Amino acid sequence: MNLENKSFSGLSERAQKYMKSLKQNKDWTCDKETIEKYFQTKKFPLHDRFIDFQMNFSGYTLRIKREEKEGDGRRRFDLLLFSKKNIIQNNYIDYFQTENDIWLYCGQHGVAPFSFCMNQKGEIATSDGDEIIKVIYSSVEKFIEQYAINSELKYT
Repeated sequence: MNLENKSFSGLSERAQKYMKSLKQNKDWTCDKETIEKYFQTKKFPLHDRFIDFQMNFSGYTLRIKREEKEGDGRRRFDLLLFSKKNIIQNNYIDYFQTENDIWLYCGQHGVAPFSFCMNQKGEIATSDGDEIIKVIYSSVEKFIEQYAINSELKYT
């Protein structure tokens, strides 16, 4: 899967440019057919937001460019859903449910003492394990937009 096939259509031009400046770890992405088959094998619901995240965003590390150049990667964020290894080995899908939502762990921050997860609506939240602490972004696109703006402001 090459970058030209990535769907960054929900992002602003600034954020699309930002994403195109990053490299994706190919061990953390797959095509639609593969992720759908994995979900079906696990009898996991086929929610578009999970599939889109895996195909288009999983495997990217968001960072503020100037901070990275200065050796400070504390604000970097790894967008990670399922590794190819987990899919190939047909490993368990680590998720939890709240009253109205299904939550998957979706990444890690350089220094945050909690986990990050997303629900089937695409909302990004912090979690201390099985309990949602707080929804912090309405979508992964909003999360990426913030990194794109901060990176541009710190870089200029």
